[in-house]
Amino acid sequence: MPIRPENLHRYPRDWPQISARIRVERAGGRCECTGHCGLTHPGGRCPAIHERIHPGTGPWSASPPPTSTTPPKT
Repeated sequence: MPIRPENLHRYPRDWPQISARIRVERAGGRCECTGHCGLTHPGGRCPAIHERIHPGTGPWSASPPPTSTTPPKT
């Protein structure tokens, strides 16, 4: 996610390099969650891979779920 122009002053100049080092080198391009999201992760670590649809939450992790105008059936 890009940094909004009004927030640039909050980040060091080399933030793109720092961010890439964390996302690629340290995390191996994977989510670092170990269950604090509330989902169970076999093997202890979230299987989500950077820039791919999240296997546990689906495409809604990138955008909000659609809203329905139809009331639920009772």
